[in-house]
Amino acid sequence: MSAAPALVFDAVGQPGPRALFERLRPERLAHGYLFHGPAGVGKKTFAQLLAKSLLCEEPKQGVLGYCGRCPSCVRVDAGTHPDLFVSLGTVRMGTGDAGFHEEEELTARDLVRQMSLRSYSGGWRIVILGDVEFATHEAANALLKFLEEPPAQVLMILTTAAPGRLLDTIRSRMIGVRFDPVGSAQIEAFLRARGVDAARARTAAGLAQGDLARALSVVEGGAYADLRQQAAQWLDGALRGAAVESGWVARDNIDAVLREVKRLLRDWLVVRVSGDVRRALVADEGERIAAWPRRDWAGINAAIAAAGEAQGLAATNVPPGFVMDWLRVQLS
Repeated sequence: MSAAPALVFDAVGQPGPRALFERLRPERLAHGYLFHGPAGVGKKTFAQLLAKSLLCEEPKQGVLGYCGRCPSCVRVDAGTHPDLFVSLGTVRMGTGDAGFHEEEELTARDLVRQMSLRSYSGGWRIVILGDVEFATHEAANALLKFLEEPPAQVLMILTTAAPGRLLDTIRSRMIGVRFDPVGSAQIEAFLRARGVDAARARTAAGLAQGDLARALSVVEGGAYADLRQQAAQWLDGALRGAAVESGWVARDNIDAVLREVKRLLRDWLVVRVSGDVRRALVADEGERIAAWPRRDWAGINAAIAAAGEAQGLAATNVPPGFVMDWLRVQLS
């Protein structure tokens, strides 16, 4: 008789959420969880690995762990499991019979249908809404109805970097699980395991500021590299009092933009105090930072504080353009 395959759960970091679910048994799971924390720290990844664990056909006592080999795990990996529904983005109030709008946004009607379906396999049915935003109160109320009268063995997981944008009535009916920035050492080890050389892994881990997705983008030359350049150009103009354009900043990237602005301001303080452009976290920005207007450490600290206030504004329903304009005025 062959031995059962070892169960794995390869989420990076997040010891708090992991410890929470390791203590639970399937029958003690709540009907709704709200995974909240900064962007790029693994909320959606954890949610999908939790779903994979619950749907795995290999017997286990707890919640976490999957074999990766059974038909259920194979379907989850392929995105074809009938008992797992994952959607990213805006939920709008549906008006027609079509499942999705042309923009492929989930409608409230789709959401209600997905939450009312029974499990095909007789076990769990799991709905994950990643970084969801509700475009209308009707759409939010569709979720609220589920939370007030949850069907048996249907699990809902929401992820968000801005829980303040969700209705209080929704947040109060879900178990909140906080996700913190991933440690630099963990990010560096993760990148090294993927074959990234030691120097690049260390630099990327420092730039990531706890954001695993950002670290991957740094080493792969992805979207973060472009966003970092745009943020640096915007900040360069703002500090000089120019009317800088911010139309490229949107709900889905403003958190990353403001964190990059904050990092650049901290680099400015380091360069200003030390007089050494090599002390900047990213060497290719050292010369740009050294050319910024001369301010004392108190003035630069005030700029960093303003960026922090902007992050607080961005976590509410204040439009991204207003947040960036407000910050530009504070910086200039």
